[in-house]
Amino acid sequence: MPRNQKAHTPLQIMSYAFALMFRNKSMYMDMILGNNELSFAKDTYYRFMKSISINWIRFTTLLAANI
Repeated sequence: MPRNQKAHTPLQIMSYAFALMFRNKSMYMDMILGNNELSFAKDTYYRFMKSISINWIRFTTLLAANI
């Protein structure tokens, strides 16, 4: 990894995704309005959300059951 890039935890990206959901915004609109200074690139967010190694159905089912 080049020196000028930072490693981001999945927790940071996931907490940002949840914040977007509860504010009823998309990442695009959040970037356009300049409301949030991201510490990661939009490609990092989209790559995380499209990851095939994450079972999103299981995750949301377990989350709903715990809530």
